[in-house]
Amino acid sequence: MAVNGVVTASLVPERGVRRRHEEADTQHTVMQFLARALPDNAIANHSPGEGKRSKAAQVTLRRSGYQAGWPDIEILWRGKALFIELKSAAGRLSPAQRETQRKLIYCGFDVCVCRSPEDVQAALLEIGIPLKARLS
Repeated sequence: MAVNGVVTASLVPERGVRRRHEEADTQHTVMQFLARALPDNAIANHSPGEGKRSKAAQVTLRRSGYQAGWPDIEILWRGKALFIELKSAAGRLSPAQRETQRKLIYCGFDVCVCRSPEDVQAALLEIGIPLKARLS
């Protein structure tokens, strides 16, 4: 929309425009941050389990070993593992996510719920992973 010749974004999505997905946007930003910030000998992996899928795709995922409730991101570095579940500001853990987190903690791993790239940075620093870059 244009107001006095200045183009502005509408706060209400136009009809037919897909709504944004806050968690997906955060996921993208976090993975970009990790690519720049993690040491060269660290691995960050996203385990895609979210989103709507056909019944056939769901069956294929389960048959291939996908675990319901698995965290969004795994970070491995020098014998340490950090599992991160990304949530929007209002997002809540599902029962499967709570149970998976409980099992991972029982196995001795670090697990956290992050709502922003800053939360991810704080979690990495807390468990002692050195960063090549930091958020400003």
